[in-house]
Amino acid sequence: MSCSTLQELLARLVAHGDRTALVVIEGEGRRETSYGDLTAAAARLAGGLRELGVKPGETIGLLAENRPEWVVAALAGWWVGAVVMPLDLQLSRDGLAHVVQD
Repeated sequence: MSCSTLQELLARLVAHGDRTALVVIEGEGRRETSYGDLTAAAARLAGGLRELGVKPGETIGLLAENRPEWVVAALAGWWVGAVVMPLDLQLSRDGLAHVVQD
């Protein structure tokens, strides 16, 4: 699959349909998320970001634990053309303020 933009690649993820995109190990079990479900969730969140006024080229910070919803949020940000800035939860308040201002 040849893509020239990240948004084009994201739009093509849905073509993988029911294939597994994410696997979460929970205690003794596991939870799988398909590409179809992942792209649907990201598309819904991308719509919400657009409604909030996020425009292509804008930077959005992503401060969250390492979990499947992080992937959905990052994909949604990229889908609207935003620059996704992952923020480290281990940073102090001053450290986080410095990163955001920089």
